[in-house]
Amino acid sequence: MSDTKNDIIDDLVKMGFTDSEALVYYELTRRGPQTHLQLARITGISRTRIYRIADLLQARGVVAKKTDDDGTALVANGHEVLELGLVAETERLQNQEKAYEHLQPLLRELTAHGRPPLTFSVRTYDGITGFKQMLWNELKTRGELLAFGDGIIEDLVGSQNWAEKQRAMTVEKGYKIREIANNPIVPTENRAFTDGITTRRIDESLLPLRHQIITYNDTVSIYCWRDGQKAGIEIINQPFAQTMRAMFERYWDLAGPHPYEFGTGAGSTSGNPDKGWL
Repeated sequence: MSDTKNDIIDDLVKMGFTDSEALVYYELTRRGPQTHLQLARITGISRTRIYRIADLLQARGVVAKKTDDDGTALVANGHEVLELGLVAETERLQNQEKAYEHLQPLLRELTAHGRPPLTFSVRTYDGITGFKQMLWNELKTRGELLAFGDGIIEDLVGSQNWAEKQRAMTVEKGYKIREIANNPIVPTENRAFTDGITTRRIDESLLPLRHQIITYNDTVSIYCWRDGQKAGIEIINQPFAQTMRAMFERYWDLAGPHPYEFGTGAGSTSGNPDKGWL
C-alpha cells in the first residue's frame, strides 16, 4: 500500500475501525460506489466477510446502500459523518465520567459496609494498558509520592502526549513527589509539574535502579519495563508501605543533589539543587 493509503487506514483504525473496515471504507471513498463482489476482488476479503463488514459500517452510518438501474452498490458517506461520530463518542465518555463520579462514593460506602477492608492485597498488570491503569491509580496520592527509579512516563506508555496529560493531572491533584534516581533526566517543560518534584541522585554502586518503585498512601507499585518487558504489580498494605517509606528516607539521606543548574542548559534548577523531574 502507498504511504498515503497506509496513513489513512492507520488513522481510521485509531478512530475505532478494524483493519478490514478501514480498508473497505478507504476503497469506497477512493473509487466511489462498489458492489459487494467488486469490493471482495479489490480488497482480497472474502465476499461473505464483505457483507458482514458492510452491515457494521452501515450501522455506524459511514456507509450506505445505493440502488439504481444497475443494481445495488455500497457508497461511502461524506467524511463529515466521522466528525459526528467523534462528537457522539465524546458525549458518551463525558456521560460515563459523570456517572462514575456519582457512582464512586456510593460504591465506596457499599464496600465499607459490606465487608472489612483488605489488609494485604496484590494486583498484577501487563503491558501499556496495565501501566496506564497503575499511573491513573497514582493520582489518588494523598500528600506525597516517593519514587525510586531511572525511568520516565514515556518509557512506560510509549507516548509523550499521554505522558504530558498524566503530568497535567498530577499538577491538578496537587500532591508532591520526591524521587531518587541514578541518572535524573528532564523529559518535560511543564514547569507547574517540575515545581512539585524534588529529585536526588544516588550512585549505582550504592543503589542500582533499573525499574520504578513507587510508594503512595498504603500502596507500593513496581514497574518493570526494560528489555522489552512491561509488567507491573501493586502491593496494598500499610505496614509494607511504611517499610518502603523508611527505606526511601534512608537512601534519601545517602543521595546527593543532582547536577542540573537552572540557566546553564536543559533541565537546570538553580535555587534548589534538589529539584528534578520524572
